[in-house]
Amino acid sequence: AVIAWLTGGIVNAVVRSPSGSYGPSTPLAPAAANVSLPTPPVDVAMNDDGDALVSWTRGSNIGEASYRPANGSFETAQALTAPSGGTSVYPKAAIDRFGNATFVWETCFPCVIFSAFRPEGAGNSFEAPQTTSQNSDGAFLPQVAVDNEGSAIVMWIGRNTGSSNNIVQFR
Repeated sequence: AVIAWLTGGIVNAVVRSPSGSYGPSTPLAPAAANVSLPTPPVDVAMNDDGDALVSWTRGSNIGEASYRPANGSFETAQALTAPSGGTSVYPKAAIDRFGNATFVWETCFPCVIFSAFRPEGAGNSFEAPQTTSQNSDGAFLPQVAVDNEGSAIVMWIGRNTGSSNNIVQFR
């Protein structure tokens, strides 16, 4: 198991071994990053093999994530800059059975959903973030899930153009 939390502007994580003991706390975001966002500020995903992804957001257009291969250590966090948007919020992480990771987050204003993919294995990097929702969607509260074959689906709440009705959208 992996537990991650935000304290004093720093994202920390701890790993629980199969024997049930917890290892030392590992800072994933340096103090200079000063992560300070609304709840939920951090998200964790882990597959059955023990590959894990911890994700968070900070500042304008920035999502960050740290990958941990099974039985390995957390890698240096990778900052991902969204191509547009404002304050980054609501990070969500998913990881498939192979260790491929998908990270999504929302930026506002305008509210847009971005996603980034990272292939499995130690030392790999996230690809450049992609705009997942359309700029005019008014997209909020993203969620991400992956299936056993590694396909990801990103869902969010959007607003119908010219209407106050909320709709669920996905890609």
